[in-house]
Amino acid sequence: DRRDDPAFPSEGWIVRLGFDSSVKALGATKDLLEGSIGVGAYHPIASFQGHPVILFTGLETRAVSAIGTDGAVPIQRRLFLGGPDSVRSFAPERLGPLNFLDTPEGGELSIEATVELRFNLLGDLWGVVFFEGGLLESRLGRYSDEAPGFGVGTGLRYRTPVGPIRLEIAFNPDPERDRDQDLFEILFTIGF
Repeated sequence: DRRDDPAFPSEGWIVRLGFDSSVKALGATKDLLEGSIGVGAYHPIASFQGHPVILFTGLETRAVSAIGTDGAVPIQRRLFLGGPDSVRSFAPERLGPLNFLDTPEGGELSIEATVELRFNLLGDLWGVVFFEGGLLESRLGRYSDEAPGFGVGTGLRYRTPVGPIRLEIAFNPDPERDRDQDLFEILFTIGF
């Protein structure tokens, strides 16, 4: 972590690596491996009202795989995209494969990318403009024709000691009506 501030960074970069496993021999219901890697960079590109205008770029990929003969990853351990901490132009868990009941079935491989421009408006009130995309594949190593999802949006963030209070609106430039995707999502969240 080389950010100048872990709560409200204005420059620097961070790399996150994660690894998790579950083993039947230790009481799990299935042998699984899960890994993730994420990188993010913060760069001040200008100054506005005496504060830096910050460009954030981030990329994250995650994968989960079952070890064994059937190769099925349980639904509670599958990956999901969409919502306030993912591709914001999609409702929670609505980006990616759906089953015949129009219910998200999750996936075993996810890729997300974000580009964000943050700027101070007044005191602790900040504005943000963002573009992001994501792809969720049902099976690891078996690539489908699942289309990536994209979003563009804007919002306000108020800095507090417990993290930012975020009010954002994200637009889906290509909603699929037959998949119950909306043109936009309004998000209200607290935290990073």
